[in-house]
Amino acid sequence: MFPRARWTNLQLFALDPVDLALSKLERNSDRDREDVVRSARAGYIDSGVLKARYLEEARPYLLNKHEWHDQTLELWIEIIVAPRSNTGAPRGSCTNPSPTLVCSRT
Repeated sequence: MFPRARWTNLQLFALDPVDLALSKLERNSDRDREDVVRSARAGYIDSGVLKARYLEEARPYLLNKHEWHDQTLELWIEIIVAPRSNTGAPRGSCTNPSPTLVCSRT
């Protein structure tokens, strides 16, 4: 795919998966939730680490809507730790059996 050349001047950087998840907290679109849940289920995001990093590193710098962000994070954690089956899904979690998650705060 790439020519056989040395890439000595090229540096690639990527966000830590938890940082990436926290950057999606404000928008909280369906796609954002899907990204976070899939990353967590793939083993890249631990719900405990996500919550700790939010409380220690993101929440202190929020200017407003603290409760809204707190609720969004709790919804994400419920979705992450919920079993993949739809039986007994927690309130506010994904209830659609399709691959596309349908989630809302209730």
